[in-house]
Amino acid sequence: MLFGRSETGAPRVLTLLRRLGQLIAVAGVLLLPAHEPLLAQAAVSEGPGPGIAEVTTRYSDVISIARAAGAPTSLRIELKQWQLAARGAAIEMPEQGFYVAHLMSGSVNVKLGGTSAPHAGGDFWVVEKGTRMVVTINKPGEQALIQTFSINPGH
Repeated sequence: MLFGRSETGAPRVLTLLRRLGQLIAVAGVLLLPAHEPLLAQAAVSEGPGPGIAEVTTRYSDVISIARAAGAPTSLRIELKQWQLAARGAAIEMPEQGFYVAHLMSGSVNVKLGGTSAPHAGGDFWVVEKGTRMVVTINKPGEQALIQTFSINPGH
């Protein structure tokens, strides 16, 4: 019932509005255009790995989600952009836990676990926690830009 009381005694509508507010904040981060000022920029300079030209963290924060019973759950949310350059070899992306990948530009082959699939600019896919993602740029000398959005337990 929408207008009843939750297990904590708070009106259910207020609980739902709080959760909706948190989801809207997360959606706002996802919808940031690439040309907007960066919220948190941290270009990796110490050996980002072969084929990874630059990693930029656009957003990183820990949010707390209220639970009906028990302590709130903390989630680390990160939005990163990975500029990849074809150098003749496959590029292994570092472990990020569970994340959603968005190929913003380029044409790549993505191998997740034992399955390989081609992707073009605009494609989305999910990478489960513990799954190894290996990216190969289809045309030598080209670049690709992948944006990852990770949501993982954290503090």
